Amino acid sequence: MALLLLCVAVVVAWPSVRRRLLARHGSIFDCELNLGAASEPDWQLGLARCAGDDLEWFPRPGIGFRPAHTLSRAASGIRAQTRTNDPDGLNGQRIVRLETSGGGESTVWELSMDTEALTALLAWLEAAPPSVGRFRS
Repeated sequence: MALLLLCVAVVVAWPSVRRRLLARHGSIFDCELNLGAASEPDWQLGLARCAGDDLEWFPRPGIGFRPAHTLSRAASGIRAQTRTNDPDGLNGQRIVRLETSGGGESTVWELSMDTEALTALLAWLEAAPPSVGRFRS
Protein backbone atom coordinates (compact mmCIF):
# COMPACT_ATOMS: atom_id res chain seq x y z
CA MET A 1 0.00 0.00 0.00
CA ALA A 2 2.82 2.39 0.87
CA LEU A 3 4.50 1.64 -2.46
CA LEU A 4 1.29 2.45 -4.31
CA LEU A 5 0.95 5.77 -2.47
CA LEU A 6 4.58 6.59 -3.26
CA CYS A 7 4.01 5.87 -6.97
CA VAL A 8 0.90 8.08 -7.03
CA ALA A 9 2.78 10.88 -5.25
CA VAL A 10 5.62 10.71 -7.79
CA VAL A 11 3.21 10.80 -10.74
CA VAL A 12 1.32 13.77 -9.29
CA ALA A 13 4.44 15.73 -8.31
CA TRP A 14 6.54 15.00 -11.42
CA PRO A 15 5.28 17.88 -13.65
CA SER A 16 6.18 20.46 -11.00
CA VAL A 17 9.54 18.87 -10.26
CA ARG A 18 10.39 18.65 -13.97
CA ARG A 19 9.45 22.30 -14.53
CA ARG A 20 11.66 23.43 -11.62
CA LEU A 21 14.59 21.36 -12.86
CA LEU A 22 14.22 22.71 -16.41
CA ALA A 23 14.05 26.28 -15.07
CA ARG A 24 17.50 25.91 -13.49
CA HIS A 25 19.15 26.42 -16.89
CA GLY A 26 17.13 29.35 -18.26
CA SER A 27 13.80 31.11 -18.12
CA ILE A 28 10.86 28.84 -18.87
CA PHE A 29 7.28 29.50 -19.98
CA ASP A 30 4.23 27.67 -21.30
CA CYS A 31 4.25 27.56 -25.07
CA GLU A 32 2.33 25.62 -27.71
CA LEU A 33 4.16 24.61 -30.88
CA ASN A 34 2.41 23.96 -34.18
CA LEU A 35 3.84 20.69 -35.48
CA GLY A 36 1.46 20.63 -38.45
CA ALA A 37 1.08 22.74 -41.54
CA ALA A 38 -0.45 26.22 -41.40
CA SER A 39 -3.54 24.91 -43.21
CA GLU A 40 -3.95 21.98 -40.79
CA PRO A 41 -2.45 23.04 -37.44
CA ASP A 42 -1.42 20.44 -34.87
CA TRP A 43 -0.79 22.43 -31.68
CA GLN A 44 1.18 20.59 -29.00
CA LEU A 45 1.31 21.82 -25.42
CA GLY A 46 4.79 22.29 -24.04
CA LEU A 47 7.35 24.36 -22.21
CA ALA A 48 9.84 26.67 -23.88
CA ARG A 49 13.15 27.64 -22.35
CA CYS A 50 15.49 30.44 -23.36
CA ALA A 51 18.88 28.98 -22.55
CA GLY A 52 21.92 30.85 -23.80
CA ASP A 53 21.56 31.31 -27.55
CA ASP A 54 18.89 28.63 -28.02
CA LEU A 55 15.15 28.45 -27.59
CA GLU A 56 14.37 24.91 -26.46
CA TRP A 57 10.89 23.37 -26.57
CA PHE A 58 9.89 20.46 -24.33
CA PRO A 59 6.63 18.54 -24.83
CA ARG A 60 4.18 18.43 -21.97
CA PRO A 61 3.41 16.04 -20.42
CA GLY A 62 6.83 14.51 -20.59
CA ILE A 63 9.45 12.82 -18.50
CA GLY A 64 12.65 13.78 -20.29
CA PHE A 65 15.05 16.67 -19.90
CA ARG A 66 16.14 16.91 -23.53
CA PRO A 67 14.34 19.39 -25.77
CA ALA A 68 12.27 17.98 -28.62
CA HIS A 69 13.03 21.05 -30.77
CA THR A 70 15.75 23.68 -30.58
CA LEU A 71 15.82 27.03 -32.38
CA SER A 72 19.02 29.03 -32.57
CA ARG A 73 18.73 32.73 -31.75
CA ALA A 74 21.44 33.58 -34.29
CA ALA A 75 19.49 31.96 -37.13
CA SER A 76 15.98 33.07 -36.08
CA GLY A 77 13.97 36.12 -36.95
CA ILE A 78 10.38 37.16 -36.38
CA ARG A 79 8.25 36.73 -39.45
CA ALA A 80 4.86 37.76 -38.00
CA GLN A 81 2.78 37.85 -34.86
CA THR A 82 -0.97 37.70 -34.47
CA ARG A 83 -3.58 37.42 -31.76
CA THR A 84 -5.72 34.27 -31.79
CA ASN A 85 -9.45 34.17 -31.54
CA ASP A 86 -10.29 30.59 -32.39
CA PRO A 87 -12.13 27.73 -30.69
CA ASP A 88 -9.10 25.40 -30.48
CA GLY A 89 -8.24 26.46 -26.94
CA LEU A 90 -5.76 29.12 -28.02
CA ASN A 91 -8.24 31.96 -27.58
CA GLY A 92 -6.51 35.17 -26.52
CA GLN A 93 -3.03 33.76 -27.03
CA ARG A 94 -0.41 35.39 -29.21
CA ILE A 95 1.02 33.46 -32.14
CA VAL A 96 4.49 34.33 -33.30
CA ARG A 97 6.02 32.93 -36.46
CA LEU A 98 9.78 32.57 -36.30
CA GLU A 99 11.81 31.87 -39.40
CA THR A 100 15.02 29.95 -38.89
CA SER A 101 17.63 29.50 -41.55
CA GLY A 102 20.43 27.05 -41.62
CA GLY A 103 22.10 24.86 -44.17
CA GLY A 104 20.65 26.84 -47.07
CA GLU A 105 17.01 26.26 -46.16
CA SER A 106 14.56 28.07 -43.92
CA THR A 107 11.86 26.75 -41.60
CA VAL A 108 8.92 28.63 -40.12
CA TRP A 109 7.96 27.79 -36.53
CA GLU A 110 4.61 28.82 -35.07
CA LEU A 111 4.55 29.32 -31.32
CA SER A 112 1.53 30.28 -29.22
CA MET A 113 1.95 31.89 -25.81
CA ASP A 114 0.48 34.52 -23.53
CA THR A 115 1.41 38.19 -23.85
CA GLU A 116 3.95 38.18 -21.01
CA ALA A 117 5.80 35.19 -22.48
CA LEU A 118 5.78 36.83 -25.92
CA THR A 119 7.30 40.00 -24.47
CA ALA A 120 10.03 37.94 -22.81
CA LEU A 121 10.70 36.00 -26.03
CA LEU A 122 10.96 39.19 -28.10
CA ALA A 123 13.33 40.73 -25.55
CA TRP A 124 15.47 37.58 -25.61
CA LEU A 125 15.59 37.60 -29.42
CA GLU A 126 16.59 41.26 -29.54
CA ALA A 127 19.14 40.95 -26.74
CA ALA A 128 21.58 39.02 -28.90
CA PRO A 129 25.10 40.43 -28.78
CA PRO A 130 26.29 42.40 -31.82
CA SER A 131 28.61 39.56 -32.82
CA VAL A 132 25.62 37.35 -33.69
CA GLY A 133 25.55 36.83 -37.45
CA ARG A 134 22.19 38.44 -38.17
CA PHE A 135 23.35 41.79 -36.76
CA ARG A 136 26.58 42.10 -38.70
CA SER A 137 26.72 44.68 -41.45
